Amino acid sequence: MATGPITGKDVMTGSGVSPVAKADRRTVVAVLGPPRSGTSAITRALECLGVDLGNTQDHRVADPANPKGFWEDLSIIDLCARGLAAHNLPWYGLQLLTAEDWQTAKGRELLAEATDLVNRRVSSAANGIWGCKNPQMGRMMWLWMEAFSQAHCRDCYVIALRNPLSVAASVIRGSPHFAVGCSPTHLHLMWLMYHVGAMETVLAGKPAVVVDFDRMMANPGAGLERISAALALPIPPGNQHAIDSYGEKFLDKTLRHTEFGLSDLAADPRVPGLVCRAYETLLEAAHDRQSLQSEDFRKRWGIIAQEAMDRNSIFRLIDQIDNRLTRSRYVARIIYRHSPRPVRRWLARLA
Repeated sequence: MATGPITGKDVMTGSGVSPVAKADRRTVVAVLGPPRSGTSAITRALECLGVDLGNTQDHRVADPANPKGFWEDLSIIDLCARGLAAHNLPWYGLQLLTAEDWQTAKGRELLAEATDLVNRRVSSAANGIWGCKNPQMGRMMWLWMEAFSQAHCRDCYVIALRNPLSVAASVIRGSPHFAVGCSPTHLHLMWLMYHVGAMETVLAGKPAVVVDFDRMMANPGAGLERISAALALPIPPGNQHAIDSYGEKFLDKTLRHTEFGLSDLAADPRVPGLVCRAYETLLEAAHDRQSLQSEDFRKRWGIIAQEAMDRNSIFRLIDQIDNRLTRSRYVARIIYRHSPRPVRRWLARLA
């Protein structure tokens, strides 16, 4: 594990050339977005642009919830899990983490570890272009942006956008994590927190593109062209076959069970107004009606992000209460399982 910021003298490529000397070729493409937003399908698409997603043996294996694969590096999953756990923040938590939250001994340790991981992955990637994805990266965005910087990488981002109603329905229907008992409103707020974190990259001036998952499913070729243009990732010559195969064989529309519009979101009383405004704003960027670099967009999103941050003390309180309830339910289950049958019957009637 690295113990401090990594410089060009610390890491050498296989040819013995410092990665800093190849800084123009060292690129990270990170796919961000809430869980169940199509991040896996979009990440797989990056291979058509010559992005190396790493060794599949290092990836999380596919399961019934995502039979086409997650394309997530197990080391990133582990690091993100430990990073959120250091702040008692579950994957569905609501509080936002800021740069100040990482100015601790644990934060510095995680940053050094992330920097080392990025260095190793980019150094072994074809053409020095490495693609990575894990939804939790967006909840600790400052740490990852700093790691990319210390690893001397050009970092750019694909932000997956899906209607909050579809995300909530997908979590409720198929995610094993729903045992936590989140309500739809909680999941809509969770959707917002993931996007507020992911959009820190845009406010920081990083190359980024917002991709509407439903639009990508309808026309993957056009979606890849948008990503290519926005992130300056030319489609390699002769890759048209790979693009066609991705759209015709990899994407499976039967795995997408819901598709909602903006009007559906606005009509649902369980969706907070701030979530509706955030989705509408991001949808304009995803459909090229607003440029992420425009002053108007940055101002509009900055207001949304600030309103979310203004509620952070409330979100932190909700997370604390939820953590207490989760521990109480866990203790209650243990007591129930180890109680005599008559006591279990009595407890069941009370429930």
